[in-house]
Amino acid sequence: MADALISFLIEQLASTAFEQIKGNVRLVLDVEKDVNQLTKSLKKIHAVLKDAEKRRVKEAVVQEWLD
Repeated sequence: MADALISFLIEQLASTAFEQIKGNVRLVLDVEKDVNQLTKSLKKIHAVLKDAEKRRVKEAVVQEWLD
């Protein structure tokens, strides 16, 4: 009887630990995906700003937008 109880408790503990680990891994993977997406967005923004800086001298509208 005690063996069955101990076995059950160990099984529950292992299951809970596994679920916690799985959740943490999922969080890490989601963060990595978010960082990659943010990096892509920032590169696009940087490219637009570089282009606007080049056009600043020629176009008053761009100058106004950058200021």
